[in-house]
Amino acid sequence: YYMHLVTRGDGMLKLPSGEYRIEVGSLFFAFPGVPFEIYGSDDLTYMYISYMGLRAHEIAAELNISLERPVFYGFEEEVFFWKGAIQRIDSKNANLLSESVLLYTLSYLSDGEDIKHSSPNNVLEKIINYIDNNYNDPDMSLKKIADIFAYTDKYLSHLFKESMQMNFTQYLTRLRVQKALDLIGGGLRDTDEIALQCGYRDTVYFSKVFKKIMCSTPNAYIKQKYQK
Repeated sequence: YYMHLVTRGDGMLKLPSGEYRIEVGSLFFAFPGVPFEIYGSDDLTYMYISYMGLRAHEIAAELNISLERPVFYGFEEEVFFWKGAIQRIDSKNANLLSESVLLYTLSYLSDGEDIKHSSPNNVLEKIINYIDNNYNDPDMSLKKIADIFAYTDKYLSHLFKESMQMNFTQYLTRLRVQKALDLIGGGLRDTDEIALQCGYRDTVYFSKVFKKIMCSTPNAYIKQKYQK
């Protein structure tokens, strides 16, 4: 068996069972006696550990690692761990260190149904849906979302920037300001109430955020809209 971890770039894993997308943080497997190809961008880079034996077959069956399910997503945080292990490796600790990294990484696949087994696009879709439905939570933060979805905030930050071309704070702020505009358009003129319904306990801070995007304070915007 070969367990690979993509550290840079993106591409495809080709197996007799089909082709599977791989990208940074993808953990993917190749199987004994099964031909495979890896191709992708010029900067596609990955590390791998090879292993064999009866226990290897048992682990694959136990964790549902198969030709039909050869790729797992969301292991960005493991890249630093793997690189750290490589930096420490020498002739004396190579076998022990490799086995440690192998078993430690496989342990993450034993958590059962986990969002990590979803593609990054599905992960982001679920998180965006959560934010859209809870934008008025004043305690909303990337760390809170990371805890809820069992990811690191570093990974989610990368996912936002890569897929949305903006960071989490920018997305949440724009969403809240748009909701504020919807409330104003619906006739609400009390800025304290608007701020609260959009997830801001501090009306002054809400006004600063609103002005940064709309080039006008909420009060000025309301006055201009309703003086006509």
